[in-house]
Amino acid sequence: MNPLQNLKDIRTPASIEIWPPAYGWWLLACLLLVGICILSIWLVKMRKVSLAKRQALKALQQIDASHLDSVPQLNQLLKRLAMTYFPNQNVQQMHGAQWTIFLIQTLPSKKAEGVSETFELMQQALYQPHTSENPEFSSYYKSVETWIKYALPPKQNIFSQLEQNNA
Repeated sequence: MNPLQNLKDIRTPASIEIWPPAYGWWLLACLLLVGICILSIWLVKMRKVSLAKRQALKALQQIDASHLDSVPQLNQLLKRLAMTYFPNQNVQQMHGAQWTIFLIQTLPSKKAEGVSETFELMQQALYQPHTSENPEFSSYYKSVETWIKYALPPKQNIFSQLEQNNA
């Protein structure tokens, strides 16, 4: 008598189903969903913060050098932006050297070196009689564009630096 004759045939296990997934997959899906929500909220917030910057760059393109009030328009654009992004700095009361120092302080140091003299000249040009097109308008324009691109939106360290200087 053969002892192997009493053995029964091999049964194959049931196939492994895809649904419901294991707990790890549920956890991964939840983390992914939370990450997407946080990312989308952050993107909407950043877009809202940079809205004034985008609008200012469009307004800057519309300022024409042939107008007699082109330099004051550049200064007004800078003031409006500064009041938007620096509401606690009393920007509306700044003028002349104080305004120039503020603009230079809010720029990164590498960019501030190139535009500090231009901002000073622009402040002087505001109080000169406007008889014809200003020959230095292009340098003023580039300086304003540099300030808009690199100073806005301000970093947190800029706020602390301004508070220390005003204290």
